[in-house]
Amino acid sequence: MAGSARAEDDTGAAAPVRVALRLMATTDLHMELLAPEGRVPRGLEALSPVIAQARAEVANALYFDNGDLLQGNSLGEHLAAAIREDGRRGAAPHPAMACLAALGCDAATLGNHDFGFGPALLRSALAWAGWPVVAANLRAPGLPGPQPWAVLRREVVDAGGGRHPLAIGVIGFLPPQTAAWETAMWPGLETEDVIEAARRELPRLRAAGAEIVVALSHGGEVEGPHRPGAENAARALAALPGIDAVIAGHTHVAAPPVPRDWHPGTPAPVASAGFGGSHLAVIDLALERGPGGWRLAAARAEARRATGAKDPARLRRIVAPHLRGAAARGRPRLGRTEGPLASHLSLLGIDPGLRLVAAAQRWHLRRALAGSAWEGLPILVAVAPARAGGLGGPANYTDLPPGRLRRADLAELYAFSNRLAAVEVTGRDLAPWLDCGAAIFYPVAPGDRDAPLIAASVPAYNLDLIDGLDWLVDLAPGAPRIRGVTRHGRPVPPEERFVLATTTYRLAGSGPHADLAAGRPSLPLPAADIREVIAAWLRRRRRVAPDPRPFFRFARIPGATAVFDTAPAAAPEATLPLTPVGPTPEGFLRLRLDLDP
Repeated sequence: MAGSARAEDDTGAAAPVRVALRLMATTDLHMELLAPEGRVPRGLEALSPVIAQARAEVANALYFDNGDLLQGNSLGEHLAAAIREDGRRGAAPHPAMACLAALGCDAATLGNHDFGFGPALLRSALAWAGWPVVAANLRAPGLPGPQPWAVLRREVVDAGGGRHPLAIGVIGFLPPQTAAWETAMWPGLETEDVIEAARRELPRLRAAGAEIVVALSHGGEVEGPHRPGAENAARALAALPGIDAVIAGHTHVAAPPVPRDWHPGTPAPVASAGFGGSHLAVIDLALERGPGGWRLAAARAEARRATGAKDPARLRRIVAPHLRGAAARGRPRLGRTEGPLASHLSLLGIDPGLRLVAAAQRWHLRRALAGSAWEGLPILVAVAPARAGGLGGPANYTDLPPGRLRRADLAELYAFSNRLAAVEVTGRDLAPWLDCGAAIFYPVAPGDRDAPLIAASVPAYNLDLIDGLDWLVDLAPGAPRIRGVTRHGRPVPPEERFVLATTTYRLAGSGPHADLAAGRPSLPLPAADIREVIAAWLRRRRRVAPDPRPFFRFARIPGATAVFDTAPAAAPEATLPLTPVGPTPEGFLRLRLDLDP
């Protein structure tokens, strides 16, 4: 394989040409094109001034999007439905693509959620991509456009004003589980191991003339050696010869947390941009050209936060016409809630909205399994927080007041169009399943005061909460995190059989559940979108009373307290020993949890 720019040394006598090249990227926008009013800055609209400022600071800059652009809110749902109902709507640009064009996108890759609405929507959107779309580990019959890689031929300017040709190779990757996650929507879709695809395609990219190579990885960074089929392979990509910089994503993490300098002889610099327009990933490359060609001499990676400034109406003009259609589509009434549905305390185990989601799935499964070998088995339902603050800011929560529930509220109750799946498990499987998500909690030792509780680097959606069980989470260092698993107040026998409702995403081996899900056959069920399951259940029930019972409780730790950040509107729950501490600089409300009440 031809070496990367970072792998070569220039030993020529002539003074090398020096050029600074800035790489900028968004990732996991999930259709958050506009900045919500009165909220912490986020959305592509709030990032637009950040992108403009980052461009203005340098002579040479490229802007990429790293996938998971097209699905994630009611606007995305509306556009997908409109394409299904009237394919002619594809004659107008998809607003997300129009926004990227307005910001000067140079290249993009795809994320797993970009496939969630099926071929028609993605074909229609990509028809308006005026830039290369790259995905080296993807084969998608009937989807024109994506190529394994592209070579961007640009003229760059050095510090003295001299101009030089530079060929930038861009190669893209998405999670290899995508084909399994989207099999119902995409028959024939194939995705392969990221590193296997990279080793095959990088020599071809270099042979096509690429002098430096940027990898767009819709996958995050994980510690440890690469495992074949790994969902998150950004760190493994950074270690490959032939790659000079990596844009990461998928895990909704903004990284590095503080600007990080790159040094020769180490893996390529990596940056990721959070989600929903929370951050802009920036990697500054210092390139030198000598007799041996271009090489990477230095680099610096950072994640810049969105600001309170907004794009001067440019993106809003693009998106506004589509918002009216989305509002009309979201208007039909589904039912009524007798109390609030808020996810403010979701990571502490209290989330009436997730209880509602679980009840809907259990109702659907009982009907779907009638007459099968699994009829009569107890049904447990695994649900995971999605809107739980974090990088999305103090407004990134479900917060539905008592009253009417409309179709538009489905996106608040359940963030993505996942498909329902179910497996048979036994009692001995339950604690390990729950333990997979417990890494989101920091250890707290006896006597610790106001210890941080939540690890921001762990996505909230890794925390599966199983409706139908009760358990304890033990934060003490060295202790088993999950203990005391009971059902209806009684310990669960290890041999007892259950049906566990989950998602195709989980069963394809996503996140920390990969080993548990491996080889576990899914029960034969008709394809069912979980949002549609919720809608059908609400129409049938008409009125629902929120269930505020905690999914789990924290084990006692003598003399210890921990702090937890949530929405300013959150009210301390009577079932938990919480007291307000005060606002944080980021706009959250900090609560103190007494672990020795």
